[in-house]
Amino acid sequence: VIHFDAHADLRPDLWGDPLTHATILGRVADKIGFQNLKQFGIRSGSREEWELAQKHDTLRPFTKEAIAQHVESLGDRPIYLTLDLDVLDPSIYPGTGTPEPGGILWDTLVGGLKQLPGKRLVGMDCLELAPHYDPTGVSALTMAKTIRELILLADQRKRDEEIHHEGTKTTKATKPMWNFRGLRFFRVFVVSSIPARSPRGLFPCAWLRRGPGRHLQRALP
Repeated sequence: VIHFDAHADLRPDLWGDPLTHATILGRVADKIGFQNLKQFGIRSGSREEWELAQKHDTLRPFTKEAIAQHVESLGDRPIYLTLDLDVLDPSIYPGTGTPEPGGILWDTLVGGLKQLPGKRLVGMDCLELAPHYDPTGVSALTMAKTIRELILLADQRKRDEEIHHEGTKTTKATKPMWNFRGLRFFRVFVVSSIPARSPRGLFPCAWLRRGPGRHLQRALP
């Protein structure tokens, strides 16, 4: 798991609850092992979280070089990317419920994403938008453009494999690129904290999936 975020999200619990936005990566690490988690852009956490992250060496700086080095070390292992957009500085992305000064710029984020094309991405999520905190609409636009980059990123390996296999015989028995432990389509999860009274259409929340025909489909309204 590769984690882009401002917050470590490694707490054992928050107010007695082990399953919250501040604990979720800790629960992921419980399942897959801390050795399989690397976190980039983290700049906020409790003392307990910092100690845990340092103990297990999960933290890395958000630089192209650090991301590239880690990605290359994974070889062709499956990668899940979880992207919390409060990794960006709130001066350019204020529409979040948990702003944290000292973040990266969007160009830096895209530079990090560009270290992933061609790798074995089996899933992604992109979250943390509260558009009612940003009446300018800039945060919603930034989220939308980031999702576009994720879709292009997901498509890169398919194109690379098509070039690699150009001229070779293929059959219907060929396994789909997205098949990993039963996963037969690629999803980009869009999570938004739009309040109930906000107008629909302010930000399009949907799951996008790559179906059997390799077309991106809208899975939910």
